Amino acid sequence: MALVYSGMYSGSIMGLALSPHMVSRLQWPSVFYVFGFIGIFWFLAWEKNASSSPAVDSKISKEERDYITSQTIKQVGEAIQLQSCLL
Repeated sequence: MALVYSGMYSGSIMGLALSPHMVSRLQWPSVFYVFGFIGIFWFLAWEKNASSSPAVDSKISKEERDYITSQTIKQVGEAIQLQSCLL
C-alpha cells in the first residue's frame, strides 16, 4: 500500500511542478497530451505485466503458485455478525 500511495502523491507533485513549465514552453494543450500519453503507456504496461490472481499469472512458477494458494484463506466472504462486533 505504501508504494501505491507514494506513487499517487509523487505523481501529483510532479504534475504540479511540471505543468507550468510545459504551458509556458509548449502551450496549454501539451499538459493534456503529455499526461494522457503517460497514462496510456502506464495502462498498457500494467495490462501486460499485472495479473488478477496467482492462478492466472504466467510469470510465476508452479511451486510459487502452489505456495501462495496454500497460504491464502479458502473461505472468502464469511459473514461477521454485527452484534458480535459491538458487544
